Amino acid sequence: MKPLHDTTIHNLTSLLEQEDNFVFLESSRLSKENHQSFLFRKPSAHLCCHPGDSVSDFLHQVDQIRYQGQYLAGWLAYEFGYLLEPCLRHFLCNRLYNKLCNRPLAMLGVYDAPLIFDHATGLFRNGTDWPMQEEKKSRERSSYSCTDVTTTITRQEYIQALQAIQEYIRAGDTYQVNFTLHYDFSFQGSVAVLYRALRRNQSVAYTAWIRQNGQDILSFSPELFFTADEQRVRVRPMKGTMSRGRTNAEDRVHQHQLRTDPKNQSENVMIVDLLRNDLGRLLYADEQENEQENEQKRQGKTQGRVEPHSLFDVEIYESLLQMTSTVDGIVDRVVKGATRDADHPLSFQRLIQALFPCGSVTGAPKIRTMEIIHELEKQPRGVYCGAIGYTGPDQSCFNVPIRTLELHKGQGRMGIGSGIIADSDAEAEWEECLLKGTFLTKSKAEFQLIETMLWQPEQGYFLLEYHLERLQDAAHYFHFYCDLKEISQALDRISAELSEGIRKKTCAYRQQRVRLLLHRDGHHEIRSVALPDPSENVSQQKPAKVLFSLEQVECHDPYLFHKTTQRQLYNDAFHQAKKQGYVDILFTNTAGEVTEGAISNIFIRSQKNEPLVTPPVHCGLLAGTYRRMLLEQGRAVERVLRREDLFAAEEVYLANSVRGLVPVQLCKN
Repeated sequence: MKPLHDTTIHNLTSLLEQEDNFVFLESSRLSKENHQSFLFRKPSAHLCCHPGDSVSDFLHQVDQIRYQGQYLAGWLAYEFGYLLEPCLRHFLCNRLYNKLCNRPLAMLGVYDAPLIFDHATGLFRNGTDWPMQEEKKSRERSSYSCTDVTTTITRQEYIQALQAIQEYIRAGDTYQVNFTLHYDFSFQGSVAVLYRALRRNQSVAYTAWIRQNGQDILSFSPELFFTADEQRVRVRPMKGTMSRGRTNAEDRVHQHQLRTDPKNQSENVMIVDLLRNDLGRLLYADEQENEQENEQKRQGKTQGRVEPHSLFDVEIYESLLQMTSTVDGIVDRVVKGATRDADHPLSFQRLIQALFPCGSVTGAPKIRTMEIIHELEKQPRGVYCGAIGYTGPDQSCFNVPIRTLELHKGQGRMGIGSGIIADSDAEAEWEECLLKGTFLTKSKAEFQLIETMLWQPEQGYFLLEYHLERLQDAAHYFHFYCDLKEISQALDRISAELSEGIRKKTCAYRQQRVRLLLHRDGHHEIRSVALPDPSENVSQQKPAKVLFSLEQVECHDPYLFHKTTQRQLYNDAFHQAKKQGYVDILFTNTAGEVTEGAISNIFIRSQKNEPLVTPPVHCGLLAGTYRRMLLEQGRAVERVLRREDLFAAEEVYLANSVRGLVPVQLCKN
């Protein structure tokens, strides 16, 4: 399944920048279950719910509209949940929430049908294509700025709030509290450019850009709240995190550690039990209304059942691992013969009344924890931690909006939170909140994956299988789309063109350095450059010289282990060394261990007839394809090396798949 092409996203968002009302729900992390993106444009109306409105009437109207064949898309604020519980409604009269009185707690646009792109088939539904900005002379500004970024509470206030939460936990009022704060900031520039930058930061299943009534909402959430049709509702709460490894192999180890960690398991089970209880309220609601149904429930004849679908799944994101569990609520029968009205067990009204807000952003038990949250949080959450999505005639899907920004008249707000338990460290949680805030302030630079290969007349690409395996491994790690069949076909075409050129004598009989560049969306570029003819006399050339860089690398940096364009340190050092007559420059890590050259792997031979020795990958280096060949052939072994080992060695070599194994002379700085 292929994500939307970067050019498509650029042109589409440039067009949307000029529109007043739309809901764009994009999936950039694709799966068998989640493989569609939706665009809702030109609403016929907006359905809003304010603090003083009847929540029952609002939800009933939603169902009436969807049962008439229309769609509704938009958001519910976290505080919408106060309307659903009589014991919480008075919170909306609190002075901190007075500002909400003139603002809706929910806003859903009414649409005839969305434009749908199916990433599994590559086909559009309800339209032939996405609308696009045809010319580059659009009104879109080319940049944005987020300035004056401040937290809504101070460090000391945060620590005091966490201490209060832990007092409540010790008293038995709650088991866990999802405590949040906000970043406020000033915003200038293009919302479309901001959307594209933040989208690049995180590949998630539920990305949204909503523009309604002069407000922009940007959300980048990995968490499903619920998806439902007339027979099944599915929830997938997230609880439990761990840092990523530097490679896919390390990620697999971390996945196992997270999946089996008792602390993270207990947190996950706590929220799963909460949502199972909510699903039970949904499916057993009618049994609470009449005696006959209660008797049927006692006999095991309910209108539905709650089933765990999977527990402790670990999903990999750009910066962390996240544990999820999936629970289904399944309708066995429909009471009163209802199929298309509010009496259906999975009507939108019943879904929201039973499930909202999601337990993963409150804590457990839900109602008491929401009271604690209201007491300790200084500002309303708004859309953050509420719900974003759509509901239509046959399907509803809403996510839990985390990593969510609200922009209005040059001002912005972004929510940040974490689950607090009895042994949470307040200082560490505060630092984590500051780190999460960098999602807004430190957009990741674009980069590509690279493979540089040797093409030879007659033989073709040297070590091609190794190169493609390494490319696929890096694509998996960085969440790039990689179609190896398509790439292989493109390489075959280049090879055929080079061979044909040699046959027709339109190009020199030379080896070629072929550079393959892969972009995140799967787009690739291939270029070739002729290398010097191997038959040229090199006997008069002086020994190639190398030296050590004075700068050291950090072995925890994952970019060292994958071949990407994110290599500014290496590029700068290599070009400077080349100007001074060196063929490469060598690096050590901060522990003083030798790693690699800027464009080569390093090998030494201490004594003749001994195998070559090369630094192990865990020191912080790229596993080169030529290096892999030598190791698999038994011609080289791994061992940690230091600078003095290279100076004492009888022979020093550099190797990559284009140059092969080249003896070098190591010079002192």
